[in-house]
Amino acid sequence: MRRNHQNEFIQTVRAALGHPAFIRRKAPELFPHQPCLHAAISDQALNRSVSERRLLLEKFRQEAIPLNLDVIGVDSAHDAAETIVSIVRQKETEWGQTKHIVTWKHPLIDRLNLSDRLSGMDMPVHVAEIEIADRDEFCKQAQHAIIGVTSADYAIAESATLVLKTRPGQPRSVSLTPSIHIAVITLNHLIDSFRELYAILQSDPADVAEGLTSCMTFISGPSKTADIEACMVHGAHGPREVYVLVLLSPDQLTAQNSQKQENADGAVDVEKSGLNAAEIIRSNQAVFSNQ
Repeated sequence: MRRNHQNEFIQTVRAALGHPAFIRRKAPELFPHQPCLHAAISDQALNRSVSERRLLLEKFRQEAIPLNLDVIGVDSAHDAAETIVSIVRQKETEWGQTKHIVTWKHPLIDRLNLSDRLSGMDMPVHVAEIEIADRDEFCKQAQHAIIGVTSADYAIAESATLVLKTRPGQPRSVSLTPSIHIAVITLNHLIDSFRELYAILQSDPADVAEGLTSCMTFISGPSKTADIEACMVHGAHGPREVYVLVLLSPDQLTAQNSQKQENADGAVDVEKSGLNAAEIIRSNQAVFSNQ
């Protein structure tokens, strides 16, 4: 980038952040730490009423349409399981004869009893146990699976984005390598924006105790590329289809709360990123709070 173009670019960024375009500020002032503001945003996001969360779900649905992301509301874990079984039956494998399914080890996914429901259909279900005896073997199972079933940590309504932390029993391979990804969430997973996400990660006690894990994946619909002749293709670098099943009944919310507590309790066992998590969050928080 030429020097004059670089200056123009930086000035545009400063202006977009609401700062004087031609004034260069010292680094410590770029991303101020505002714990009271973050805590207030986090508290609002995590304590919405059921009716408010239903409005967020509708916003999530609308944003999902142009992304080719299928959002399906279900009343119970039983209905979610039946929907997954129906999807498995309908889809054809891209290689081999057997339809393999891989899943997270997660309270919400455990309640679906997928292994029992598919046991008589020659559709083996492989669960990513917290203590995996043969990690390479599970990676192979994920690579050959037609469907991967996960939950999520959060679902961001403004962009129809799923947020998935990687932890023991919940590897990113389950959401990224199978041809079809199905995420099962509750209304409680819904938040409004990335601004709320960053505030929660920095202020919510459970998230603070766990910290940033080795990977946090953001998923907005299926894999897409238009590299060749500007023709949109799904599934070139990841799942070709993504479904989000949302449990609509308020009494389905306990699984997420229990999972968050387990994550906080076991935070010392989670592999940490080499990056300074607090600085990353503060940086992104400042960007979104000034837009």
